[in-house]
Formats: sequence, C-alpha cells, structure tokens
Amino acid sequence: MTGKRRMLFLDSGAPAGSHVRPDEWRVIEEFDGYEWRAVGLAPNYPSAAAYVHRQHPEA
Repeated sequence: MTGKRRMLFLDSGAPAGSHVRPDEWRVIEEFDGYEWRAVGLAPNYPSAAAYVHRQHPEA
C-alpha cells in the first residue's frame, strides 16, 4: 500500500467528495507504509484530484 494518496479538507481534515466545497483548499497525504504524511496542498478539488490520481513510479 506504500504510495497510496488521499485528499482531505485543510480546515477539518475530513475527506469529502468532489461536490462538497469544491473550491476549498485540500491537504494531500501519502501513505508511506506506516502512516499518512502530508505531501502537499491544493487550492481546490480539481487540483488535488489531478495530483492524487496521477501515476507515479514505485520506489
């Protein structure tokens, strides 16, 4: 599961769908095999989704 990403609201830390406050900031986290770590911020849902769902090479 290493490398799995998720996005959460910056203010509450709660996950939500694209229809919920799509213009608000999201924090992007990645699972490192042990815990979720913040790896970035996005100004809105579309930007966060583009990062979370992009392909990345396995380490």
